[in-house]
Amino acid sequence: MDKRKPPDPPDPGEDFIYSSLATIPLSRCSDIENNLMEKTNRYWQYKDKPLSILSLRKLQNIPSQIVIHNKIPNFTVPYEVLIFKPCIHFDIGINKLSPCANIIFRDAVADRWNEHQKFYTDASKLSTVSRVGISVYFQNSHTFLQYMSPPEASVFTGECIGILEACLFIEAYNIKKSVVFSDSLSALKALHKNVFKCKLNSKILLDIKSCLLNCTLKDSADSL
Repeated sequence: MDKRKPPDPPDPGEDFIYSSLATIPLSRCSDIENNLMEKTNRYWQYKDKPLSILSLRKLQNIPSQIVIHNKIPNFTVPYEVLIFKPCIHFDIGINKLSPCANIIFRDAVADRWNEHQKFYTDASKLSTVSRVGISVYFQNSHTFLQYMSPPEASVFTGECIGILEACLFIEAYNIKKSVVFSDSLSALKALHKNVFKCKLNSKILLDIKSCLLNCTLKDSADSL
């Protein structure tokens, strides 16, 4: 029997650390930063910190509340939601630079959705450090819904939240034959994309599709 002392484990090198950080959740990087990197301080003295550690520090410095999902968004909704294609109208024949754009829009709405319950959503942000303002207007009852998102949120996120809140309002009050108007082409295109061909799907977008599917089954919101 060989009674020789087994060799000491090798010091963690760059390849080991990067491969390890690539296979663990970001939430566990704090343990690695506190334990591993402190013990190998000389090694990291002249090295750039791993991207996972830098990302962790960036998240820790965000003052706003962070929502953590334990699952990939695609696995949080039923399969029927993933394959659902909402009815979205990208073009109703309006040139926004036209001086008669408002008149053309009103005529188009009166012609196509005269008997529908109409919802209008919008979002805006004054600067990179300002909060995102979100509003939903229910024209038939002259009801305003207003929300604020933290500065870290983008206008795109605000536009999606506006659409989601409009759909949730329609679902909650079981409003029949509704239509939601949004001027965010990027949000509408994101809703129309095939989720199986996207590398990353937003939880907000999937929530919108889920709500729209429920409304469609109840004969509520039928188009955007």
